[in-house]
Amino acid sequence: MADRAAGPVPAAPAPPWRGIDELARLVGAWCWTEQRVFEIAGAWGSTVRTGEGAGEHPGAGTPSLTVWCAAAARRHGDLARAWADHLPVRAGVDQAALVAPPGAALAADLDTLGALPVGLEGFAVLVEAVLPGLRRVYADHLASASPVSEGPIIELLVGAGRVLEDEIADAGRLLADQRAGGHRDGPAGRALAAAFERSLGPGGVFPAVRPS
Repeated sequence: MADRAAGPVPAAPAPPWRGIDELARLVGAWCWTEQRVFEIAGAWGSTVRTGEGAGEHPGAGTPSLTVWCAAAARRHGDLARAWADHLPVRAGVDQAALVAPPGAALAADLDTLGALPVGLEGFAVLVEAVLPGLRRVYADHLASASPVSEGPIIELLVGAGRVLEDEIADAGRLLADQRAGGHRDGPAGRALAAAFERSLGPGGVFPAVRPS
């Protein structure tokens, strides 16, 4: 009979490798996330500023943020397609089913972001929380990826990281200009940014990174 005083039995350690099915789920989750960023940025980049609502747009006063959103949408659409091209093609694998959110929290947070009125608040959340979080997720995987079994994945992770680095820098300058002009972030945006930091941070919705 087990000695109850000894306490709970420790959980078995995770296997020290990343199997093909686990990698496929990760690629599908990255594809889904990039697709949602594409959709959100694309909607903001295609919004026409007319009438009294013009002041609500993130590029109010200048077209620069609108142009940035449209260009970002194209880049993240390209990344989504690139990840889709890395999904496994073999009997019994439903590629479409693999393109799914890694967790309900991130899906809900992105829905909330996309539902925000077009404006500086949502743009700031995208630039200061979503993109840095996604960059961290990619960097964490890259740090443990095997050049032997994940060569094509590594190449795409490196390219995606460069895209995100450039985007964060460029958009950060645009955001600073808007804030210098008197625009301020609201409480809803700050709360949503904190939610993304939890979802995309260490221990968040993406699976723990393990060596291949």
